[in-house]
Amino acid sequence: MIPGYEGFLPRLNAQYGQRYTVAATEALSEFQRLQLNQRAARHQLERVVDLQAGKGQPWDLVDRFSATAEFKLPLLVVRPECAGILRDLPMDEPKLSPASHSVSPYFMENDNPDKFIKKGFAGHVPYGFQRFGDSSKKLTNSALCDFSSNYRRRQSTEWAPVNVVKPDPPLSINPTEIYHKHVGMLPNYAGHVPGCMFRFGKTYGNDTRDAKRWLRGDFTS
Repeated sequence: MIPGYEGFLPRLNAQYGQRYTVAATEALSEFQRLQLNQRAARHQLERVVDLQAGKGQPWDLVDRFSATAEFKLPLLVVRPECAGILRDLPMDEPKLSPASHSVSPYFMENDNPDKFIKKGFAGHVPYGFQRFGDSSKKLTNSALCDFSSNYRRRQSTEWAPVNVVKPDPPLSINPTEIYHKHVGMLPNYAGHVPGCMFRFGKTYGNDTRDAKRWLRGDFTS
């Protein structure tokens, strides 16, 4: 093929490291060779069918074995009425349980025999720096058990959600009022907020709630 040809060439993806003309020539040659092999196999199958049907004479030993084979070609349909029964019949299959490797060993139960890290793991093993003298399986199992126990303990005590009780804002808000008493200003508000430049440590919405308190002399945060 001429370089620059943008059409499809079969088997060209398997050729590399050569010029386009050489690669295209080898790809086409391989494609033609595969076509000839498939054609020869089809002709051989047709010849076996003819020999088993008595339409020809065997030429060699392979033809004799093919003519006297146990299975005859073409294969016959024994029960035509059952041709589609396996395809159309619904079957209740048991659900597949998730693979065991889908659960991280960090969060397995402590009595799980697979709760360990395989030998050769180069990552961090929590609580593993203070253990030595055991095999990798025993060492990582003990370290992971301590990690899981400490994680669940902190999850139930230190990381428990905190309920913050705040008074609900009034349902009716006067749209003509700029500084609301129970609702703060929206972020990026470019107008003046009394005393805002002297306060810090709060979000803009919480700091601008009841902004007129600065004008009333209430300087509490």
